[in-house]
Amino acid sequence: MSADLIADYLDEAGEDWDQEQHRVDALAKRVEETGDQAKRIRAETLMAMPNVDWRGVMGIRDILAHVYGEVDLAILREVAAELVPQLRSEVDEFLRANP
Repeated sequence: MSADLIADYLDEAGEDWDQEQHRVDALAKRVEETGDQAKRIRAETLMAMPNVDWRGVMGIRDILAHVYGEVDLAILREVAAELVPQLRSEVDEFLRANP
């Protein structure tokens, strides 16, 4: 899962990951892939996880895929460091409850 790789990348890179373009690119790509994966999940499954902002997950994917050069690093930082861990937690909880 791309969300797991995002966590790994952040752990490896540390707080200053946004100072290295290859790390920014890697994280942006994984955030984009997370949104792409969400688009392939059935609507009823997404609705079973109401604490996840699925529209936002899919929306950030579209921004990264189509307007990459204009991505605000502060937003990418927030998504990667705060929102993706919440997403991972919700999905993990869902999968435990629905094996």
